[in-house]
Amino acid sequence: MRLHPARELAPGRAAAAVLSAIALMLTITPAIADEPGGAKSLEDLFREHSHVLELREGRLSGEGAEFLVAETEDAQFFCIGEPHNVSQIPQFVTALFAQLQENHGYRYLANEQGPLITGEIADRALEVDNDEIRKFARKQRKALHFRTRDEVEMIADVSRISKGE
Repeated sequence: MRLHPARELAPGRAAAAVLSAIALMLTITPAIADEPGGAKSLEDLFREHSHVLELREGRLSGEGAEFLVAETEDAQFFCIGEPHNVSQIPQFVTALFAQLQENHGYRYLANEQGPLITGEIADRALEVDNDEIRKFARKQRKALHFRTRDEVEMIADVSRISKGE
């Protein structure tokens, strides 16, 4: 799965991303230095802890999918820190939610939308298809923090999948 940003980062956001990466490295570096046998590079750590993951026809597969499902077995919640406005992220979240519900009984998805608009989309999703949901979302543009088609469809799809109240 390749990630395709819907837009480029503004210079201020790019600087914030770089500063966040530097802060992460500064946080990780002391822990790396304490490794027996010497320090590992950040690149080595990423390589060591990377897993192949594939999203195909709404399902996750590969070693990465197996890893995520296994690691979430005893968790009460699962967080995803993602770049915004990347079309594959909502598809990934929908697929992951379905597999976590299937394997571990996950029932709820917390989202960076307001509770009222999310509830409206979720309620409508049980009655209408995604075309109608997208039309509704276009009329409610100011109520949505993230207004991409993929984000709106994720809310609707997860609402249909969920066994939560």
